[in-house]
Amino acid sequence: MKTTPIIPFTLIACMSLGCVHAQQWIPLFNGKDLKDWTPKFADHPAGENFNRIFRVEDGLLKVSYADTETFDGSFGHLFYKTPYSHYRIRAEFRFTGDQLAGGPPWAYRNNGLMLHSQAPETIPLEQKFPNSIETQFWGNNPEKGARFSSRHMGNLYTPGTKVLIDGKVVENTDSSSPLFSGLEWTTVEAEVHGGEQIIHFVNGKEVLRYQAPQLNDGTPLTSGYIAIQAETHPTEFRKIELLPLPGNQCVPNGMRPLFDGKTLDGWKLHPKSVGHWKVIDGVIDCDALSEAPSVEEKQLWTKESFGDFELHVDWRIKETHGLYPVPTILPDGSHKKDAAGKVITTPTPNADSGILLRGQLKSQCNIWCWPIGSGEVYGYRRDMSMPPEVRAGVTPKLRADRPVGEWNRFIIRMQGELLTVNLNGHIVIENARLPGVAEAGPIGLQHHGGKEEDGSYNNASSLVQFRNIFIRKL
Repeated sequence: MKTTPIIPFTLIACMSLGCVHAQQWIPLFNGKDLKDWTPKFADHPAGENFNRIFRVEDGLLKVSYADTETFDGSFGHLFYKTPYSHYRIRAEFRFTGDQLAGGPPWAYRNNGLMLHSQAPETIPLEQKFPNSIETQFWGNNPEKGARFSSRHMGNLYTPGTKVLIDGKVVENTDSSSPLFSGLEWTTVEAEVHGGEQIIHFVNGKEVLRYQAPQLNDGTPLTSGYIAIQAETHPTEFRKIELLPLPGNQCVPNGMRPLFDGKTLDGWKLHPKSVGHWKVIDGVIDCDALSEAPSVEEKQLWTKESFGDFELHVDWRIKETHGLYPVPTILPDGSHKKDAAGKVITTPTPNADSGILLRGQLKSQCNIWCWPIGSGEVYGYRRDMSMPPEVRAGVTPKLRADRPVGEWNRFIIRMQGELLTVNLNGHIVIENARLPGVAEAGPIGLQHHGGKEEDGSYNNASSLVQFRNIFIRKL
C-alpha cells in the first residue's frame, strides 16, 4: 500500500462477537459466502459492497473487478467481525488477471492483512485506508520494468500508525522475504502479541518483526479488527484462519464489556423475567414475554449507573409479526397529515425495542422497523411541551437500518444532555439536546409488547437480540 495522509481518529471501536480462547485454528472464511465480514469502501458507507468487488466464487474469496470498468478512488477493505489482541493469522492467496484500469502503479499485485484496525463503522467516507498495521502482499513482474521486479512480500505499511524497531520509530519498511510473482499460491502470516510485538512470516519463514504498534498520536494499539484489501488488483483467497494465543482479548481499546457473552452478571433481572431475558449462543435474547409487574421491571437494566459515556452495542430484530400503522415522520419530528388533518399511516411489519439511557424510558434510542429509522428518541420527539428544535434534533436524519435478521451497530455518545447516535457508520442523531435528562443512571435494554389473547405476538413485540456491549466513561 502506498503511504498517504490518513485522517486521524480518536475512536477505536473494536467490538467482538464473543472471544475465542481455545488454542486451535479458526477459519475466518467459510468457503461459501461473506458471512461475518463487513466491506468498507472509500466514499461509501460501511456495509456497502461496491460493485460486488468482494465476492465468493468456486469456494474462493475474491477481490473481483468484473463489474467495474475503471478505478474511481474507492479503495476497499473487508473486515472480519471480531477484533483480537493476541493471535496468529495466516492467509493463502494469489493475484490473478490484470489490474483495474486507472489503478495506481504501486497497487499492481498489491493486497494485505490490516491488523489492529479501527472498526469499519468509524471510518469517515473520504478516508482511504483504515488506521491499522498492514502486513503487505506484493508481487513482481519484471516485464513491467525495474520498479516491478524488487518488491518484497510481507512488508510493513502503517496508515495512520507507527511502530518501533530497535527502539526507533518506523512507519514503513521492507521485509527480508524472497521475491515472488504473486501468481502462485502464497502463505503470509502474522503473529500478533497485543501492543508488544508483531512478527511477519512468508511461507513459514520469519521476514520481519517490530514492537509497540501505535497510532500516530502515540496511543498504543493493543487490539483491533482484521481486514483484507481491494486495491485494484484481482486477488483470490482460499484460506484465512486464525489461532488465538494466550492472553487474547476481545475488548476494545479503552472500553470495558457490559456483557460477558455467557451470563447476565452485572444486569438486574426481575424474577418473573427469568427465561424471557436469557443468553443464547453468546447473545442476549428477548422473547417479549416477561411477566414482571411493572413496565420498568420488564426492562433489563445494568446494575451500574453511568453519567457521560460512549456505548457500543450490536442488535438485531429476529422477526416481525403483523402490521403496525406507521406514521410518516417529517424532519421536524411531526407526523404528516392529510387534507382533513388526519395522520397518514402505512401498515408496516414491525418490532419495537431500544436502548434506555440513564435509567429513563423517555431517553430511549428506539429500535424498530419504522421508515424514519432506528436511533430516534421517541419520548422526546412526541413530547409536545419540548421546543421544536429539540423534537427535530431527536428525529433521525436518515434511515441506516439493515434488513430484519441482520446485525446493526449503535455507537451512542451521551455527554451532559447532548446525544449523538451512530448507526451502522451513519450519524443519525447529532448533538441532540435532551432537556431534563437524568445526570446519571443505568443503561437498559427495552422489553416491549407480548402476546394477544389468541396466543399470537402483537405487532410491536421486542423480538430482539443484543451482543458486543461495551462502554467507556467520558
